[in-house]
Amino acid sequence: YGMDKASTHIRKEDYAIVVEGYFDVISLHESGICNSVASLGTALSNNQITNLCRLTNSKRIVLNFDSDTAGIRAASRAITEVEQQAMQGQIELRVFQLPDGKDPDEFLKSNSKSDYEALIDKSLLWLDWHIENVLKNLDLSKSDQFQKAVKGIVELLGKLPHSALRTHYLQKVSEKLSGGHARLALQLEEDLRSQIKGQRWHGRSRKYENPGESSVREKSEADILRLYIHCPSHRGVIRKELRLRDIEDFAFYPHRLVWAAINDFEENIFGNDFLESINRGDNSGNELATNDISKMLIDNFISEDNKTISKINLLLQLDEFNKTSMNQPIPHLIGAAAILERQKSLKRCRHLIDSWSSQRLETLEKCIESLINNEYDFEFNKTYVMEDKINLMFNQLNVDALNFQDLYYSERKHINFLDKQRCSKYQSNL
Repeated sequence: YGMDKASTHIRKEDYAIVVEGYFDVISLHESGICNSVASLGTALSNNQITNLCRLTNSKRIVLNFDSDTAGIRAASRAITEVEQQAMQGQIELRVFQLPDGKDPDEFLKSNSKSDYEALIDKSLLWLDWHIENVLKNLDLSKSDQFQKAVKGIVELLGKLPHSALRTHYLQKVSEKLSGGHARLALQLEEDLRSQIKGQRWHGRSRKYENPGESSVREKSEADILRLYIHCPSHRGVIRKELRLRDIEDFAFYPHRLVWAAINDFEENIFGNDFLESINRGDNSGNELATNDISKMLIDNFISEDNKTISKINLLLQLDEFNKTSMNQPIPHLIGAAAILERQKSLKRCRHLIDSWSSQRLETLEKCIESLINNEYDFEFNKTYVMEDKINLMFNQLNVDALNFQDLYYSERKHINFLDKQRCSKYQSNL
C-alpha cells in the first residue's frame, strides 16, 4: 500500500521504510516521510521486497513493525522471506521498533519527523535485531536461561554461510554473554564456535568428498603454510584470515603437525592471549616477523619419520613457482583460503542434498496421508480458504526439508562468492 506515492521518494532517499498498515503510511507521508509503504497486515513477500530493492542503489529496506508479539512475529516472517539475500549481502535489511509499543501513527501524533528519522538512523541490521530478540528478557545469571540463550545463538549463527560474518558475530555475542569479562568472552567464543561447527559440519568424513579434491586441499594447505614460513611480515594477516574463514584445522597430518609446532613455538614466546588478539584481528602481529620458523621446524622434526620429514622439507624449500607466488602473498593467500573454504561448503552441500532428499520423501508421504485421512490437526482458523490450509499443512509437514533446501541454496550462493575470490586477483583490505 502506498507504492504509487512512495516510489519517487524511495529513489530519492535511496531506501524504503515498510510498516504494517494504512494509517501508519498515511501518518508518515503527512509528516514528510514519503519513502514509506505498508504490507497491510499480510506477510511481506520476497517479491514485494525485490520490487522495493529495484528502486534503490543501496538495496536498504527498513522494517518498522509494531513491538508487540504480533509485530515481532511479522518482522521475523518478513526477515525469513529474504534471509538468504541478506546473508549474502544482496540487500541491507534493517529493523527498528518504536518505544512504548507505539506504532508510527501513534508515535507521530506526539513526536516530530526528526524524532522518527533519528530512530531510523539507529535501526539494527536484521541479524543484530534477531540476536537482541534471542537475548531479550533472559536472566543470563540463571543457568537454564543462559543455556536457552546459547541454543538460540547457535541456531541463528549456524545458518550463516559466510564464515567471516559468523566470526564477527561470535566475537560480538561472546562479549554480550560474558558481561564484559575479556577472558570469559574468549572461552565463550571458542565454545560457541565448537557448537556451531557441530551444527554446520559433520566431522572429517570423506563420504561427501569427490575424487581429486584431496590433492587440491593438500596443495592449498601447503601454500598457506609456505606463506606463513617465508613471508614473515604477513603472519598476522594469515592468522586473521584463517580464523575469519574457520579453516585453522588443517586436514593433512603433516600440516597439522607443522601448524601445532608453530603455535606452540609462538605461544611460548608471546603468550596465548597475544596470539589470540592477532587471530581476532585486534593486533597486527608485526612482532611475529622476528621468529625464525624454518630453523625451529628443522630442529623440532629432525627425529620424525622420513615421510613426514619429506613433507616438511617441501614447505621449507621453495621452487621457482613458489618463489614467484611469494611476490604477491595476499592474493595468493586469499585464493588458497577460498579454495579450502569452498571445499568445505561443497561437502556441506552434498550432505544437505542427501538429507534434503530423504527428509522430503518422508514428509510428502505424511502430507498425502494426512490429507486423505483428514487426521492431522492443525487448528486452522476458520477464515482460511482451502488453498491456505494446504499451504500451511505442506509448510508444517515439510519444515525440515524446506530448511535443508534454504541452507543448500544459501551455501551455493556462498560458493559463487568464493569462486570470485579464488579466480580473480582479489585484493584484500586486511
